[in-house]
Amino acid sequence: MNLISLIYKRLLDSGKLKSLCATYAGKPAIFNTETPDDKQEGWGGKSQYPRINFTCDMQVNEERSSVGTLNIVAYTESTSLVILEIEAAIKECFRDVLLYPDDGGPYSFAWARTDPFLLEGNVIGQEISIDMMEYSPQETTDPDPVVALNQYIKELYPEAVVIGVDRLGEITDTSENPVFYCRLTALNKVNGNNMNTVAWMDCRIAVHLLCPDKAKNIKMIAAVAQRIAADERIILLDRSPMNISEVQLDRQADYLKMGQLYITGRFGILKYKAKEHAIMKNVILNKEE
Repeated sequence: MNLISLIYKRLLDSGKLKSLCATYAGKPAIFNTETPDDKQEGWGGKSQYPRINFTCDMQVNEERSSVGTLNIVAYTESTSLVILEIEAAIKECFRDVLLYPDDGGPYSFAWARTDPFLLEGNVIGQEISIDMMEYSPQETTDPDPVVALNQYIKELYPEAVVIGVDRLGEITDTSENPVFYCRLTALNKVNGNNMNTVAWMDCRIAVHLLCPDKAKNIKMIAAVAQRIAADERIILLDRSPMNISEVQLDRQADYLKMGQLYITGRFGILKYKAKEHAIMKNVILNKEE
């Protein structure tokens, strides 16, 4: 499914919204397109309220560190109590969840604001804005510090989900399955430390632990920080070491947008690949002929 379809499915599967919304063509009145007019047969001659319309605005918001905004508008002719129930049910649909569509992601969601409004007559509504964060693949090239850190964390917490190691389903509940995500924030060549065969690189990696249970969150992320601090190195996939110079934990940081743990390390990359001996190369060519 694409992102729009997964969002629609998430709303449609809410038992609370099913009980609150009007029905159109046998389904809750939830639309990503324009709402059918009240003369359409799908309404069955009944009221078209309460109903929900949603859109995705995939414009990056640097201020809120989001890749887009999910805008959901709820309408009702009923009392303000009903519209508040609908708002609560919508928030619940996207709280502590990762959606992994075919066209990107995984995505997490964080409520940003709610704006109430009044239309002509007795129709009241609320526009609910939800920030979307994307946890895109971070693999670069060998030796890859992010891949190595992913494997390191997976060995420490084999029961946890690690993005980049584990295969995620379309919907992941992070309250049931804590999810680690590592992303590269900086990669710089070290100056003044020249060697003939090795170039030294400094990297900085942010680690997110998506887990709404605060006690469990701090316990798990602190365990990762302390283990890395004690080991002082992480072995890369080519078996070379990445030496850790800094481990910084901020338990107050937004785990969805910023990440709670920052790790700084230094590793080497070979300047030259091993060259095949000229005599051996000619032997191989002669055999092929």
